[in-house]
Amino acid sequence: MYIYANIHFHIYLYSAFHNTYRFTAALQNMHVYYNCSPMLFCSFSGFLCHCSEFTIETEGKTFKLTKDMVNVKRFQKTLHVEEVVPNVIEPSFGIGRIMYSIFEHTFRIREGDEQRTYFSFPATVAPYKCSVLPLSQNQEFMPFVQELSEALTRNGVSHKVDDSSGSIGRRYARTDEIGVAFGITIDFDTVNKTPHTATLRDRDSMRQIRAEVSELPEIVRDLANGAITWTEVESKYPIFEGQETTQFCTILEELT
Repeated sequence: MYIYANIHFHIYLYSAFHNTYRFTAALQNMHVYYNCSPMLFCSFSGFLCHCSEFTIETEGKTFKLTKDMVNVKRFQKTLHVEEVVPNVIEPSFGIGRIMYSIFEHTFRIREGDEQRTYFSFPATVAPYKCSVLPLSQNQEFMPFVQELSEALTRNGVSHKVDDSSGSIGRRYARTDEIGVAFGITIDFDTVNKTPHTATLRDRDSMRQIRAEVSELPEIVRDLANGAITWTEVESKYPIFEGQETTQFCTILEELT
């Protein structure tokens, strides 16, 4: 509790004022007429000392005051509590501190490789929920990349397409570094087999499952929203161990 003194200046009205201006009902019952500033106090005091009367205006009316009608007094009032309504609120925390805390608590290093770092953001707060990664720049992959990107957008899943020329391992590492929670990879099995399937990779465990292309956007959406867990996904879909397409196809792709 804060206790401090505040200086006030009041103009007190005597009965002579009420007798003169009794027609003014709004002012007849006022004991303290005016709570004035120090400058106005000095002005009224000077008029009372040197002039027999002075005029003031209030409520659209003019009043002529004489010494027998009014007296000006100064007094000190102690205030124990002053209530204010702030119009500017500056909290002790900001988005910068929140972001730093998230980065600090989610920064990880891959076991056995200090150069491979990543952010283990929960999927709900990750800037990108999913990446779409064609195995190479083979044009046969592009229709599936576009299909998945459009389906992810329809499901409200923020995603990133990385079709650069780097190896798939390097691109996994790049997306891990910025905290992308999941990654869909289009490979030769996606193109050569029906129904068309692709792999879905979990960032933290680096484990992958294989599911139909049409199912993957909804799976990622449910994972990002917390409706299902990665453990549940692994129990429902087969674990990806490697492409079944022959090595011959891979060699042909590299040659072309």
